[in-house]
Amino acid sequence: TTRGPLTITVQVLGGLPKDAALLRSGARAGDAVYVSGTLGDAAGALAFLRGEWQPEAQHAEYLLQRFHRPQARLALGRSLLARASAAIDVSDGLLADAGHIAAASGVRLEIDAETLPLSAALRSHSSREQALAWALTGGDDYELCFCMPPGEPLAGVSCIGRVVEGEGIGCTLAVDGAQGYRHFGESA
Repeated sequence: TTRGPLTITVQVLGGLPKDAALLRSGARAGDAVYVSGTLGDAAGALAFLRGEWQPEAQHAEYLLQRFHRPQARLALGRSLLARASAAIDVSDGLLADAGHIAAASGVRLEIDAETLPLSAALRSHSSREQALAWALTGGDDYELCFCMPPGEPLAGVSCIGRVVEGEGIGCTLAVDGAQGYRHFGESA
């Protein structure tokens, strides 16, 4: 949908050897779910640009850099060709993009929000829940989410979940139930 008088479309074409593509459709039960880099930085930067929060001064430039100049993980993507069973870039938010892997592969991805890699900038946010929400649903990070058998660690990569039989996405998040509403003005 275009609301303005000008539309610019960019199309990029590329090629690769036959049977060399890393698709969304190969994840298998028993695989682990991994993500490169940190998540939520672009969403945090957007909130900063909208005036919804003010990051600490030392973090503002980092967030803006992640938003305006994301770095594609090309070398990692090439190294995953022989290892990973499925992959996708995180451009629409982790839960949405991981959902594409689950749907294409006919499996369920279970994500543990406690293991999501957050930058120091996001960890400095006063609301941990908001930082995790940006990591789970914010887009434009352009990190890689991929599935492969658990085991050998990769530099700059975090294991964030597992692939099981079923369909869709599951996400676990530990919360402190003692922090709920307190009646009659009691303070915590």
